[in-house]
Amino acid sequence: NTWVRGLLQRATGVCTGSVYCDSWLRTHGFPAEGVRSGAVLVTKTHYPSVKAESQIECPPPLWSTGGEEDIQMLYRDYESPRWGSVIFVVRNPFDAMVSEFNRLNSGGAVDNNTHVDSIDEKHFGYSYPWQMFVRDEIPKWTAMISNYLLQDSPHRVLCVAFENIKEDLLGEVKRMLDFLSIEYSDEELIERLLQDFTTFRRSRKEVFDHYTYEQRALVNAFISSVMSLLEGTPIAEQIPLDSYLFRSHPESQMTG
Repeated sequence: NTWVRGLLQRATGVCTGSVYCDSWLRTHGFPAEGVRSGAVLVTKTHYPSVKAESQIECPPPLWSTGGEEDIQMLYRDYESPRWGSVIFVVRNPFDAMVSEFNRLNSGGAVDNNTHVDSIDEKHFGYSYPWQMFVRDEIPKWTAMISNYLLQDSPHRVLCVAFENIKEDLLGEVKRMLDFLSIEYSDEELIERLLQDFTTFRRSRKEVFDHYTYEQRALVNAFISSVMSLLEGTPIAEQIPLDSYLFRSHPESQMTG
């Protein structure tokens, strides 16, 4: 999300905001970090679009015998933001969880950029914190998709897949600009600005399988449930869900 914010800023020259206030980001290219008013182009949030009462059918989380009830509980304390429109960025959950776990655990020094730093391989796999993280995060990924893309909502929603942005940078940024009703005339200039922007992209190290067999099976089950939920909808064509399944993940090695 931070990378996408940066792309939109470079393409338009307008600051983007956030419902959070990351002091590092505020002094490293995002001066409107923490601003959530109409003064900014877009506002970043990971909160659901409504007070979550998702009617989704997902595999029961490992820590419960229910499933749906527990997923609803995840967002019970969050109030509904009042956005007029939403750009919903979705990413392969296998990659998204590794990225977020790196961000949460690579801090330390004040000047650290936890948005691109990585931690040692030993912290993944069978490590207890990682197992608990996967257990807690994958239901949230599924619930957010249901919350923003499937429920009746007053929001205008544009669904953008992170993987599609990497494949067609200019095309996907133009989709977002059109959605935001931002006029642009010099596509070549925009393309040059975007291609030069690699900040906030975590460099991929040597291929390493972060997931155990059981974790892969759990995440695959949730991906499959989303595929079933979106089947036959226009949104299904905008997200490469089939490639998200671990068996189709070309940059991973299956071990265990």
